Amino acid sequence: MDLWIRSQHRKTLTKPCDLQMVHVNNGTEYAIISFTEMAGDIDLGIYKTEQRALEVLDEIDKYKNKLEKAHFLGMEESEFVSSTFQMPKE
Repeated sequence: MDLWIRSQHRKTLTKPCDLQMVHVNNGTEYAIISFTEMAGDIDLGIYKTEQRALEVLDEIDKYKNKLEKAHFLGMEESEFVSSTFQMPKE
């Protein structure tokens, strides 16, 4: 099972290669972007503080670990966790 991420605005569903936090809006907000081989950089969500953006990255990491554990244990997607992480609105 591969991790997929649905963007904050729900209009993008992507299988990221890498995730990164960057400053946006003249450094007043923080975006989490995904790099994909096909589309390049994709904005997944924008957060008001660096702390919140880091928390969201931690949530994604924990979700990915759950997904990997389910796969290792041979569990089906519906038994444990969806392969899609929804970016939080705030």
